[in-house]
Amino acid sequence: MPRVVLNPGHGGEIYGDIYDNRYEKDDNLRIALAVGDILTQYGFEVYYTRTSDVTVPTEERIQFINEINPDLVVNFHRYSNPYKNFMKGAETLIYDDGNFAREVAERINENLDLVGFPTGSIIEIQPGTALFRDVDVPVVMEMLGFLNSEEVNLIFDTKFNEIALAIANGIYEAFQNDDKAIGVQEQEQEDKPDYRYRIQVGLFRSLKNALQYQEQLRQNDFEADIVRQGEFYALHVGGFDDLDEAAVWETVLRRAGYDTLVISVQ
Repeated sequence: MPRVVLNPGHGGEIYGDIYDNRYEKDDNLRIALAVGDILTQYGFEVYYTRTSDVTVPTEERIQFINEINPDLVVNFHRYSNPYKNFMKGAETLIYDDGNFAREVAERINENLDLVGFPTGSIIEIQPGTALFRDVDVPVVMEMLGFLNSEEVNLIFDTKFNEIALAIANGIYEAFQNDDKAIGVQEQEQEDKPDYRYRIQVGLFRSLKNALQYQEQLRQNDFEADIVRQGEFYALHVGGFDDLDEAAVWETVLRRAGYDTLVISVQ
């Protein structure tokens, strides 16, 4: 599973930008937690540099990131313009020796544009700050619009869930090219299993939908594997040598509300 660190900027006594009793630190934390919840549902290992309104020095954040050694770090910030109510949406800073951070940023921007949160440029920066200089993983810094713009704040608040989903989906899509990173099996891996039958409970063209359904099954105490079948993703439950045993479990799953199909894997 991909391992991601979410780093909401500021916190505690460090407020960040302030506008009409609105503190940047609060927006940073709120969006980071929302994005993290969605990524967790997608099967990611998600870690946070803070989960409450506390001050975390930059050095501690860097040490934490290096201990986790994630596949990606995503920072969350907002900023202000010298002029009140200047409209500007998201802007993204990236740092990466390769191209992965840029791919993440591009996919996030595409999704944000779709939900009506305008995006600007992607800026590739040099390791001029301690965070970028002292971590050796791809880093994306999402600057989510001007805090002193009432128009931006209205979009941020009214479309908050859509914005969080757009960011999470952008991250997920960047990892999607590497199915193995998110636990997808190839069909040929099941050519000679130790069992003869499995129960198929879903077939999806979208990996995102397969991951969501897998999580739903898990919440209902059913463990399912995602298996790549050409352009599709199947969810398989169990492994049975005996067809009658498979039929019993198919009945259990049907009674739980799932559409099922017993399949032979040999």
